[in-house]
Amino acid sequence: MTTQPADPTPIPGMASRGRPLTSARPATTTITWPDSDAATQDSLMGEGTDFDHHNLEAINQALVAVIQRLRQATATKRDYERKKVTTERAYRSSFRRALVVKTGGSEASRKAAAEMECEELENDMIVAAQVASEYASVVREIRDELETLKMISYNTRSTSNIL
Repeated sequence: MTTQPADPTPIPGMASRGRPLTSARPATTTITWPDSDAATQDSLMGEGTDFDHHNLEAINQALVAVIQRLRQATATKRDYERKKVTTERAYRSSFRRALVVKTGGSEASRKAAAEMECEELENDMIVAAQVASEYASVVREIRDELETLKMISYNTRSTSNIL
């Protein structure tokens, strides 16, 4: 982690009590997002469902493709939800340990130091939660598409009297 030169301006709410802080501030931590494979995103969202709505075989193939995309997106969402829970547990545990080890200063300064020490775990937790939320949105969209295809299939079968 790189550091920046000390900033002589007091930080509100910190233990500086209006005096300039003399210690160096850590550089701003950047959040690293998981690589988004364009091919994976395209396969999850599909390229649309262009088919002859009177052709039951084409409708069934489209239904199968959407169900496969739904299963893949659901599995990925589940993986990120598990990662979120795991990183949240690791963050809380590391934070408590760091807080116990810190001595001197006020309670607020010890808490801030412990938070800075566990910042990477907190970022990992936030990223996993956001990615899981985005995949939940993808799953909802795919379910809507599946419901639409099911209605088209039902309508086609009913107009063909193949119920």
